[in-house]
Amino acid sequence: MAQENGDQNGFAVPPPDTNPLNDQELLKPSTADPTTKEANPQASILPGDSELTKAEKIERHGNDDSANGNDDSEPSAKRRKLSTSHAAAPPPEKATEPTEEQPGRKKGVAPIKKEFLIDVSRTAQPSAPGYDDDAAEASGKNNEQEPAAGRGGGQQKEGKKRGQNKGRNFGSSRDEIELCKSRAHANEFAEQTCRFGGSCKFEHDIRRYLKDGKREDLGTFNGLCPIWEVKGRCSAGWRCRFAGSHSKEVEREDGRKELVLVDKEVPSAEGGDKKDDEDEGVGVVNVISNQQKIELRKKLVKTPKSDKYLEWMNKQNEGGERRLGPKKPAAGEDGAEGGDVKNGDSEAKHDHRAGYVEPPLRASEKRRLYYGPETPVLAPLTTQGNLPFRRLCVSLGAQVTWSEMAMGLPLLQGEKGEWALMKAHESEATPPAYNPKPGNMVVDYDNSKDLKFGAQIAANKPWLAMKTTEVLTALCPQLRAIDLNCGCPIDLVCRQGAGSAMLDTHSKLEKTLRGMNLVSGPTPITVKIRMGTKDKQPTAEKLCQRLVLGGPEAQEGPSGVACITLHGRSKQQRYTRSA
Repeated sequence: MAQENGDQNGFAVPPPDTNPLNDQELLKPSTADPTTKEANPQASILPGDSELTKAEKIERHGNDDSANGNDDSEPSAKRRKLSTSHAAAPPPEKATEPTEEQPGRKKGVAPIKKEFLIDVSRTAQPSAPGYDDDAAEASGKNNEQEPAAGRGGGQQKEGKKRGQNKGRNFGSSRDEIELCKSRAHANEFAEQTCRFGGSCKFEHDIRRYLKDGKREDLGTFNGLCPIWEVKGRCSAGWRCRFAGSHSKEVEREDGRKELVLVDKEVPSAEGGDKKDDEDEGVGVVNVISNQQKIELRKKLVKTPKSDKYLEWMNKQNEGGERRLGPKKPAAGEDGAEGGDVKNGDSEAKHDHRAGYVEPPLRASEKRRLYYGPETPVLAPLTTQGNLPFRRLCVSLGAQVTWSEMAMGLPLLQGEKGEWALMKAHESEATPPAYNPKPGNMVVDYDNSKDLKFGAQIAANKPWLAMKTTEVLTALCPQLRAIDLNCGCPIDLVCRQGAGSAMLDTHSKLEKTLRGMNLVSGPTPITVKIRMGTKDKQPTAEKLCQRLVLGGPEAQEGPSGVACITLHGRSKQQRYTRSA
């Protein structure tokens, strides 16, 4: 309970140690060559990184200080000194004869003027350190002596600092008393709704929080909350640093005075919908609450469509051998026997057709998609295609945007970092431009129901892709389409059978897309593929025919894919090699 409460209020989450597609596989140690590390210099884990990005950084660079190939056992200053001392000396360069007016110069080195040079002999002996009164106040008499050496030559851990001024307050970015999130938007006399009850470690008394725990309100913007001015309601509630501008004290009939939050009447175009989620932000859509993430983590969210179709698909797979019938007789066998086998083959197929059971679901009618010269597309960009970047691109003319690639398993587990990838700006929830030429019309296309923003996911199993699709369409209504990424060449993804590894199993890919199409409702399903996995063995043409027309063993017609995006490189060519 305490852990969930802490997670609810935004405590730090440790970096992952397992593969985001399979929590049973541990991440491999860093084995990347120096060229790979140099080409990917960003190794620190950032708060907005997805589960895939975190795992890839750890596998490529290691964790924390090992990111650049350094040994954690040595301090950074010592490492810098060692790397400098062991570095190879550069070749001598030709220099002009130094003179008083023209000192000797080297290429790429700017000389220092004579008046700014310091005599090294006078700085050789370190001067006595200055007296630090703050350190003296924080230290006690026990700290005046040098610490004794511990076992193995190392120093022992310092004792607890003591002193008269040990209670000095140096300020903090947090409130001294933190208010429970269940009370952040409630009035003073409102009913208690905290699910932790008396065991909650945060404050529930709003008046005490404002008096003793909350930092003082800010005076900028004339003391008015800018979000409340625009949206009519502040998402921070009582915890806002401008809470005085959207709250007041009212007197009830029984004489009691109650602190209440004030909502401002604004036009619907500016105010939008009003949600109690603090993470909503201004103009952000596709936001799910913390309660929904907790339900996903506890596996309380049901996926009835996926469960029904998976049960039917498993039964069909069990009867696959019977559907194919007995093998044909080998050459040279008795013709009479061959005739008997032929008759038995036709009877077996007839029996199978009689016992065929239709799938329990049929694909819903999908929204039509339109792509044309007036709809420039912003491709999914891992670690780059975040919400602010996409918002900027939309303002510059992008008409179709895609999220960063999200992993299916972390989405089903309610990971905050993965669900943050699904957030979109309200400018991405508007219809794209539509000015088609007479020969480029799309039948039954309704531009008023279309959107700009779509989600891209990766999954290695049909059940994972289907359940992720059903959850996404249920919790994120502002989606243009859901794209299955079968072109990612990252080893971390391909080792588990996702990404480009799906191109080696066409039947599995078709089943996955067919199932996603059945559970997605009106949201279209698209797929991104590559030319193949190997340079000299392109398989894209055969795969496209299968996805458009249906495979030889399919009995339900085409797979229902609305769009196929082809990357003109193979998996081996990755991103930079010539296509």
